Amino acid sequence: MNAKRVSSSGRLVRVDQRRRGRKWRIILGATATAAVILLIILAIRYKTRRAHREKELPPTAATAETAAPRTAATAAPPTAAAGEVKAYVVNATKVPQRYGNALAALQDFNAAHGNVYRLEPYRPKVAGGEKSTVYFRPGFEAQAGELAAALRADMPRTRVDITIICGQDVSKLILEALAKKVPAPENVNVEVLNGGGIEGAASKIKDQLEANGYHVVVVGNAPAFDYKKTVLAAPEAQKETALKIASLFGLDESRCEPPGYDLKVIVGDDYTAAPETP
Repeated sequence: MNAKRVSSSGRLVRVDQRRRGRKWRIILGATATAAVILLIILAIRYKTRRAHREKELPPTAATAETAAPRTAATAAPPTAAAGEVKAYVVNATKVPQRYGNALAALQDFNAAHGNVYRLEPYRPKVAGGEKSTVYFRPGFEAQAGELAAALRADMPRTRVDITIICGQDVSKLILEALAKKVPAPENVNVEVLNGGGIEGAASKIKDQLEANGYHVVVVGNAPAFDYKKTVLAAPEAQKETALKIASLFGLDESRCEPPGYDLKVIVGDDYTAAPETP
């Protein structure tokens, strides 16, 4: 009788041990699976962020040289100096080599003319960039024409009076504008750039401006997406109009700044080759 009890007790102990063993194997297996999934997610996120950063970075001198060999010997890159014209060169083409060709051609032109233009390349996409275009501040028509001719392309030249760079406060501004009407003066051209990285922000600002009669000629991305607050860039001659736009979105005078550029060259998909330096 005692032997049966011992035998039965031994079997119960072994069964209990096997159950605990299976339980720990299940726990360890689930933990290992979760760790592998977490590592895969982190690797994908790292790869995505790295690709995004590389896409937004401006091209280095070596990149431009590789994309399109210079057509003529050039001088050193232009430096900031009194009397220079500040020109942004924007990539809006689906073919990187076209952007490299255009940038190299403009740098050659700049060197041949004594470094008159301070070229500042950046890569963010601009909506509707199929056609190469030169935008300019009032008073820089002649310089815009020179750069357009240097690219030997059919490039319509459009004046930009005010630039709006919308930041991460854009949702609040939209609600503010929906409750107001601030009619636009005549013959004012505005560009709206997304500087906060919120998808569709520039288009929403554009809709509110056009509802009040403003002519929006450019909608695209700012050179960076780190703008916390929305700002307006306008020359002194357009400050009154800039203040009207600021009031439409509930902004004060402190959000109005001097313009950041004189010319903006948008290289589109219609650009084909780097022309010879005159």
